[in-house]
Amino acid sequence: LLDLDKYIAPPMFSFRKRLLPVLSSRGCPYRCYFCAQNVVMPELRKRNMKLVVDEIESVHKDTGVDLFWFCDAIFPLSKKDAEIFCGEMMGRGLHRKVKWITETRADLVDRPLMKMMKKAGLYMVLYGLESGDAEVVARIKPGLELDAGRQAVEAARKEGVLTLGLFMIGLPGES
Repeated sequence: LLDLDKYIAPPMFSFRKRLLPVLSSRGCPYRCYFCAQNVVMPELRKRNMKLVVDEIESVHKDTGVDLFWFCDAIFPLSKKDAEIFCGEMMGRGLHRKVKWITETRADLVDRPLMKMMKKAGLYMVLYGLESGDAEVVARIKPGLELDAGRQAVEAARKEGVLTLGLFMIGLPGES
């Protein structure tokens, strides 16, 4: 009942195309001090990856929308989830019909995972890089090294996946 032509990608994506959200999980297993995920949704809840693909397939069939944005804090949460999701997308032939965008932590991605996700229709990945200052990053996101961001962006570029870095300005300790 909605005019889906009004649901287009936000300006930060630099393309204007119909885009619909998908949610495969709520909450986040990480405890970044700046993030409200664990306050708003303290319990991590994950959906079955086959059901997530069922939803994408149904919405695509019913509406013709062919671009989906995972608005999870992190997708995929694990390599196992990625393997199941990508296997379902490719097994159903959806990787030829549908593209998807996701946001994830840079330290959760490597080149083989990126390659698999690209084959399954990944179009763009948003990385929460937060800052270019190692000390600031250590304060807000324990365990995430700046080099992980470089490696994740490089893995995406080598596989032909667009990247978008998400940064925060004015974090404690910055001047």
